[in-house]
Order: sequence, then C-alpha cells, then structure tokens
Amino acid sequence: MPPKVVTTAFANLGHMSLYSGCYAAGCVLLVMMALEFPMDWPAVAAALATTWFIYLLHRIRVARTPGVAWSQRILYYGRNRKLVRVALWGSGAASFVALLFVQPWACLLIPASICGMLFYSHGSNGKRVRDRFILKNAMVALSMAMFCMVLAFLGAGTFSGGDPTVLFVLFVLFLVILSDAILCDFADIEVDKQTLTRTVPVQLGNGRAWMVADSILLGSGLFLVFLWWSGSVPGIVGLGIPFLLVSTQFLLRCFKAEQLRHAVDLRLPIAVTVVFLVLTCINPSI
Repeated sequence: MPPKVVTTAFANLGHMSLYSGCYAAGCVLLVMMALEFPMDWPAVAAALATTWFIYLLHRIRVARTPGVAWSQRILYYGRNRKLVRVALWGSGAASFVALLFVQPWACLLIPASICGMLFYSHGSNGKRVRDRFILKNAMVALSMAMFCMVLAFLGAGTFSGGDPTVLFVLFVLFLVILSDAILCDFADIEVDKQTLTRTVPVQLGNGRAWMVADSILLGSGLFLVFLWWSGSVPGIVGLGIPFLLVSTQFLLRCFKAEQLRHAVDLRLPIAVTVVFLVLTCINPSI
C-alpha cells in the first residue's frame, strides 16, 4: 500500500474522532489495571464508542459555526457528509449497545455526556466555558477522568468508596488528560484566535505551552511512581506508564498541528496496551 494512502487514511480516521475514542478506552483500561479490577471489555468498548460519538458530534457542531476558519478537518467533513453522518449515528448506536452490556442504566451516560458537551460549548465567542483560559482544559480533563472512572466501576460491578487510592488514581488521570488537552490545542490555534478561545498555546505561546504540558505530565508520572512505592498500585502500572508517557513526550515534538493531536490521542492507549500485555504475560489469569 502506498505511503500516501496510509497517511491519508490515518488522518481521515483522526478527522472522524476515532482516536479520541481510543484515548478514552485507554483511560478506562488504565483505571482497571491501577485499581486491579477484573477486565471488563464492554466497559472499554463503551468508552471508545461513547467518546467517539460525543467528540464527533461536538466537532460537527463547531464546523457548522458561521465564519469559522477552514481546517483540514472541516474540509473533510464538507467532502464526506454522508460518511460522517454514518460514523456519527453508527458510533452512537455502538455506544448504546456497549453500555447496555455494561449495565442497562449506564446508557444514561449518553445524554449526560451530550448535556456536558452542550454546556461546554454554549454561548457566544469568548464567553463560553471552552473559551476560558485553563478552565477549558480542566473541564475536559475532569469530565473525561470521571467518565472513565465511572465506566471502570460499572464494569467491575463494585465501588470502593472508602479507598483513597481511587481518588489518587482519579487525580493522576486528571493530570495526564490535562497535559494532553493542552497539546491538542496546538492544532486549532488559528480557529481559537478567531473564536476568542483563550487556550494555553494562544495565551502563552508555543514554547511556554509545551513547558506547562511537560511539567503537568512529569508531575502525574512522579505521583504514579509514589503510588507504586506506597503499595497502592501494581509496579508495572506505577513504573511502566510514567516511563512510557514521559519518554515519548519529547517525540511528540516531531508532529505538527493536526498530526500532533492524532499522536497525542494514540500515545496513551498504546502505552496502556503495552503495559497490559506485559501484565497479561506476568499474570495470565487477568
């Protein structure tokens, strides 16, 4: 297969928000490993499909905003409207079915996610939640972390309310997503300037935005190592995940604009999958 075909297909899947779904699936798998839950694959599938559906719906709404700057993603939506519509409703249907397999009332996560998305993007330019400096990324990180934590607990069929490790893992996940959300904003700098969205790259510049993202990720890695040292999470998680994420942070600088977003979305699920495979080799009963 010609390299251009591969790169085009890779970019198009990113435009369709599939990688955002993969990111959420990686987060759920990370929570399950960190808290030593039994693997529940419907919960992982539900995270992928639901996040894919919500992100694609949100980006379609943004693309329809009058006067918004053109981007490769918006151009792709314009040329492939039927395919995008099929992907939207297909991911929504897959989300509903996967959540049914987790628990019937877990389907409430779909309308809850839609309401959250509408709240996040409601209002005029410069006055929406998504336009607020830092708050934009913090809202995305917190909602994604809580969504994945809830799915992991629903899949495991348990709730360890008295275990502080749950809050610690939630905090680590929040920091990782926050760092990655800052990097994903590099792809939309021109659009964000036009819509008065005060992202970290827009407000601080590229160099300082990278420093902020690097510092947050390093902090999350150190905290996860501490959780391993204190016996709260398995060693392969407490050491493997920080090593893979921090060591690949510098490789992300090789990507630009939309490619950076795709690389960020795929970095976490790939790292988590590697750790899971190693863990499976160590303990095949998982």
